[in-house]
Amino acid sequence: MQHQPPRLAVLASAAAIVLVFAIALPYAYSADTRPAAFVADDQFREGNPKAPVTLVIYACPRSEPCAKLVPDVYREVTTGRLKDKATLVYRPFFPLDNREALECGRGLYAAAYQGKFWPYLIHLCLERENLTQTTIRDWAGSHGLDRCIFDQTCEQPGTSSWLEASRKEGLANGVTTVPAAFIN
Repeated sequence: MQHQPPRLAVLASAAAIVLVFAIALPYAYSADTRPAAFVADDQFREGNPKAPVTLVIYACPRSEPCAKLVPDVYREVTTGRLKDKATLVYRPFFPLDNREALECGRGLYAAAYQGKFWPYLIHLCLERENLTQTTIRDWAGSHGLDRCIFDQTCEQPGTSSWLEASRKEGLANGVTTVPAAFIN
């Protein structure tokens, strides 16, 4: 097999990601050509921050497609074919009128506050069928999270504000359903 120059290999990886998303996800064409804008908080970023490709995923672990996609992409970025080639940024996108979805988002924020966002998110994805308002908080302890701090963070007004801001950001970027992905 012929050796590809590093830049070409990165572009090939990015093209593979685009192809996967084009095939696997519902596609909605938009004539809007404005560049998407994201808040890429380090708590919600995984992979080499110097990687040439950034993949931003709007998702909700309660969604079956998201629960399948997020752990797979996480694994590829951290230990697989995209290691050091791409960084992954998670942005929550929840229906604001769904109490369990909001509780899920609050739990993700509370886990991030304690530095355990990714293990907690992956757990929620893998246990999607068992997600309830109770299990979302009960699972905090299984990830070494301080339950008292977790519960307090879930109830802080700033947590709901963060979820609303992420949703507004997604809507401004044309997100209407999840999963939705953007690649720089």
